[in-house]
Amino acid sequence: MSFQGSLERMKLPEIIQLVAVTGKTGKFAIDSVYGKGTIYLQDGEIIHAETDGKVDGENALYMIAIWDQGKFLFHPDEHPDTLTIEKNNTALLMEIAKRLDEWKILHRKLDSLNDVPEKLPNPSQIKISNLSQGESDIYNMIDGQLNLSELSSIADLEILTLAKYVFGLLSMKLITIR
Repeated sequence: MSFQGSLERMKLPEIIQLVAVTGKTGKFAIDSVYGKGTIYLQDGEIIHAETDGKVDGENALYMIAIWDQGKFLFHPDEHPDTLTIEKNNTALLMEIAKRLDEWKILHRKLDSLNDVPEKLPNPSQIKISNLSQGESDIYNMIDGQLNLSELSSIADLEILTLAKYVFGLLSMKLITIR
């Protein structure tokens, strides 16, 4: 039996927990404005996740978990080609809850994963020299065209880590969001 719905009405951790408690095996297909994601469960345990074929494992699961727009469809009895997650659901869901709390704080400055950061003109060289390696790497990648989700994929960074770097750059007034 398929199970479907909207991420605006029900958050992904709640959906996973509901299906996991019943011990189901199958695939969640998530179609969001941020991309496409897939999460596989076997006997109620999360065993694999991927986004657009670019990010997989726990990082993909954590990225998908903060998506708040889109639709999901659970396909029972589907299995992945690979297993990328070994942690138990309790540990994964606790980490998701922690990351969602952090995302709520970052969300005050970053409205969406589709936000596009832009460098401000005439940056202070002192501020730039004080950037952490991660902030510096992201600052150098910002071109005014790539959105947060795209930057995350290109930098091969989990979205929450990228958001923290971008938040820091915003706080230092080196970039703006459009």
